Amino acid sequence: FDDSLKSLSLRRGIRRDCVELRPARPGDDPKDPKFRAPSQMSESVGVVSITLFHPAFTKVHPGFDLTSPRLLSPKELEGLAHELTEMAMSLLSATDLAVAKARWGKHSAFVRELESDGDWAKARPILAETARALGAKAKAHADAKEGLWVLAF
Repeated sequence: FDDSLKSLSLRRGIRRDCVELRPARPGDDPKDPKFRAPSQMSESVGVVSITLFHPAFTKVHPGFDLTSPRLLSPKELEGLAHELTEMAMSLLSATDLAVAKARWGKHSAFVRELESDGDWAKARPILAETARALGAKAKAHADAKEGLWVLAF
């Protein structure tokens, strides 16, 4: 369990079982093989985290999923920053596992499969910090009027 917690956070570089977050650049073409190569400018976040945050993504980008590259616009990123900030606060306030399972268990296998309040106590601050960091990244891109790709190759 403790090893799986490491994959939850937002980190520089590309990691296994993670989703790539890549700054959008003019001329990006997801069909181009060069686009599919990992970028040094990217950060990654665990698939588990993105699954938990999925409602925030779908709220700002209807139809969002990880089956194909998704480009979030600056306006969508602004909304996502707000949603993820709210999510971070909600995660921090859900201090017991039963509350977490009732709130997020239906769309997060990770939360649904947690077995103890102790496990939730370890995961909760990491997930909240990931939501906060991802929200800050979204806000920074929105403020710079830049898009952001969400890639799960």
